Amino acid sequence: GMNYLEDRRLVHRDLAARNVLVKAPNHVKITDFGLAKLLDLNETEYHSEGGKLPIKWLALESIQQRIFTHQSDVWSYGVTLWELMTFGGKPYDGVPARDIPELLEKGERLTQPPICTIDVYMIMVKCWMIDAESRPKFRELAAEFSKMARDPTRYLVIQGDERMKLPSPTDSRFLQSLMEEDDMSQMVDAEEYLTPPPFPLRPP
Repeated sequence: GMNYLEDRRLVHRDLAARNVLVKAPNHVKITDFGLAKLLDLNETEYHSEGGKLPIKWLALESIQQRIFTHQSDVWSYGVTLWELMTFGGKPYDGVPARDIPELLEKGERLTQPPICTIDVYMIMVKCWMIDAESRPKFRELAAEFSKMARDPTRYLVIQGDERMKLPSPTDSRFLQSLMEEDDMSQMVDAEEYLTPPPFPLRPP
């Protein structure tokens, strides 16, 4: 879904689990485009003038300089992935949103969810690189997770609930859906949407 938006030059700016609808295991819809911005052909980033932002889902450059790009959406994608892997956990729970920039600058990141192997967690960590260009592209993420979805039990370990059965890698219908190229809520506390304080622009 995010790869599709990037192809159409649309920066979402509010990607989070609360804005994702699941119609079927391999059919996910992205919602809430209230903050989305369409980039012109000669634009690579959008500079926000003001307004409240979902701090705990944002890249550091978005918080400090109000710069939004497809790569800042990748950061939010990593946080959204963490939400899914923690079954709706709150990112940076107990940490005031105003403290998030300093925490990120120190190199702290969300911890590895218990159900994730290191392979999945390292993808999240790459999404949270300070250098935006070092983060993976959405097309790369789509390819990586499509590969993982063919053998999900190799990458996710879910204990204690027999009803939470992951799709079998031998399910022919599930595999067929992965091969098709075209198939590529919890409320947020008001405190989690803050107007970032002004930060001095860093010299280039």
